Amino acid sequence: GLRLTQNAVKAIMPKAGEFKGAKSVFLNAAMSVVEEKETSESALKALDEISASEETPDILKSVVSYLKEQNKEKTDLIAQFGRDPRLNDLLGRENSEEETVWLKEKGFIKADTAKQEEEKEAE
Repeated sequence: GLRLTQNAVKAIMPKAGEFKGAKSVFLNAAMSVVEEKETSESALKALDEISASEETPDILKSVVSYLKEQNKEKTDLIAQFGRDPRLNDLLGRENSEEETVWLKEKGFIKADTAKQEEEKEAE
């Protein structure tokens, strides 16, 4: 499910410039949460440009604002880690040391799980 969605968004990204209006907004909102820092940053920039345009209707500017707010936590994580560490287990990825600390602090993994991961990394 998750990989399929990410792959679908990546496949359509080269045509992003062909989309206008609401289609562009929703494509860039989806691109903003793809776990690639450059893609996420590029999409956020495009959303800012859409919002700043005098040609964009106010209702669409409101939608952009709402979507950016909803995606903020995810885009902040991508900016910090280059990916969303909450998905590491689901996607079969190892946590980095920094991600393990963050996941533990936020309560996504228990202290004993974090200790096991630290021991695994030390081996």
